[in-house]
Amino acid sequence: MQTLIQSTAIGLAGILLTACVTEVVANDLDVQSDPATETIEVASAATPKAEPLGPVTEDMLINPPPSSWLMYRGNHASWGFSALDQIDTYTICDLTMAWSVGMDPGSNQTTPVVHDGRLYIAHPKDVITAHDATTGDLIWQYRHEPTAERWGPGEITRAIAIYDDKIYHAASDARIIALSATSGEVVWDTSVGDPSWITHSSGPIVAGGRVFTGRTCGYKAPARCFIAGHDAQTGEELWRTEVIPKPGEPGDESWAGLPYEERIHGSVWMVGSYDTELDTLYWGTSGPAPSPEVLRGGRKADMLFTNSTLALDPATGAMKWYVQHLPRDNWDIDHTYERILVDAEVRPIADATWKQSADLPTGEQKLLTGIPGKTGIVWTMDRQTGEFYWAKQTIFQNVVTDIDPATNTVSINEDLVAAELEGEPDYVCPSLAGGRDWPAGAYNPSSGAMFMPMMTLCMNVAAGSKDPRYRLNPELALAPNTDKVGRLEAIDVETGETLWVNESDHGVLTVLATAGDLLFAGDSQRRFRAYDQTTGAVLWEKILGGPVTGTPISYAVNGEQYVAVSVGGGGGAINAWTFMSKDRTTRQGGNTLYVFKLPSSETK
Repeated sequence: MQTLIQSTAIGLAGILLTACVTEVVANDLDVQSDPATETIEVASAATPKAEPLGPVTEDMLINPPPSSWLMYRGNHASWGFSALDQIDTYTICDLTMAWSVGMDPGSNQTTPVVHDGRLYIAHPKDVITAHDATTGDLIWQYRHEPTAERWGPGEITRAIAIYDDKIYHAASDARIIALSATSGEVVWDTSVGDPSWITHSSGPIVAGGRVFTGRTCGYKAPARCFIAGHDAQTGEELWRTEVIPKPGEPGDESWAGLPYEERIHGSVWMVGSYDTELDTLYWGTSGPAPSPEVLRGGRKADMLFTNSTLALDPATGAMKWYVQHLPRDNWDIDHTYERILVDAEVRPIADATWKQSADLPTGEQKLLTGIPGKTGIVWTMDRQTGEFYWAKQTIFQNVVTDIDPATNTVSINEDLVAAELEGEPDYVCPSLAGGRDWPAGAYNPSSGAMFMPMMTLCMNVAAGSKDPRYRLNPELALAPNTDKVGRLEAIDVETGETLWVNESDHGVLTVLATAGDLLFAGDSQRRFRAYDQTTGAVLWEKILGGPVTGTPISYAVNGEQYVAVSVGGGGGAINAWTFMSKDRTTRQGGNTLYVFKLPSSETK
């Protein structure tokens, strides 16, 4: 049964809210630093010295300790799940701010990592700081001096990684950097390409002693976007796999003769997943540029390996298999988001899903699932072979008309392909701001539910020159039959059944699921909430200092559980979501990391 829950700008209509949902939280600490200084180590009576840490081992990355948060989505499988349960549906009303710390200005979409009582966070524009995870006291900070002028997407760092005794950062000037986790000093620094057209907006994952990264690439000149593997100890590049094939390579024929120098973009700008049992990397890719195929000679080309899931050998980068989720992308409908890896049965309910294979396996299977792209379509596949099992539509979309379950072949809506420049706009759903976008979903292995934040936005769009990147002229619009912008949906990963939906006037951002049956998520109007995972009801709410655009995490120190999230907003789709929500009460900026915990027993 599907339960529909709708929210309003401040509260939620139709839900009994607890008394803990409207508290305003202020920032209590603002860290200022010398921009001319690369690394600063701080030691005083109030701030701990940089003591050596225990190493993060390969076994810890494979089975992360619940007290730590060692990577972007908490584990290699991209679950966004914390096994901590001290904060639960009964204790949530006691949750209060433990500490906060000011961050550098810029577009703030970051994720902290936590190990051995120390919290590390990436600020905009290549600044990394280390803090005492119980107080926020600054231990060290590192400022990367770019080797070239930054361009827009490079101001964002959505993730960093930790392994052994090092912090790994993908910098805006096309460099991969390893820092000492103890002191912040540079251990190694290596270039991956031309910083004029290659940058990073998301960070690495580490597995098997290798650092794996994807990147954002240029929209005008061939940048040869790629995924790369580097030696974690030395920074030596071990391999790179380009998204766009060269003449004569597999996939070349899918470009219908378009000259290689005109094959542009195909970025891999989010963070991949890794299967420890199958020893396989999974990464998503974006579309081509310019978007309208009328600017590519009208070629009806699938354009591999854009908008695809790539399964790669982590030792060599060789492609094991691929699935293309949207061929002939004319609308900037990226498919770069996290792939969730689960072991579960395949038993889709016909009425709850859209497409199913005629030959479904029985028993527990190794699945790759989630919503990989802006269309909001759930894809569930065999992660060893890429075999299609089932798909489900969530938000309204009209660009994909069919998926052939036998071949994984996607058909697009030909009526939405522009035939000329500056022509009449088409009503296309979703918009290039989502649908789904970079805010990540979560999965609870106990309940088998995944939780997906989405936007119900469409666009009236024509091929043209207004947007210098994709050559689209878009005007955003709401999807049919809704007056809401944000949507949070809980879906059973085995059946495809929608368990509940929570719609919001404002953009809903990255979510965190916990073993305490809570789902933490923020929105573009400064609200940070805890939802009941079973019902979608809001149990707790705090009003923070900016749009809640960071990724929530949870960790524990000395037996006490913490929840952390950064705010501030800035740039890109965030502005679009705020504009469409008609919210004029929220100001972008005010970057801050907030950390919450339950009162200690001695302070109750």
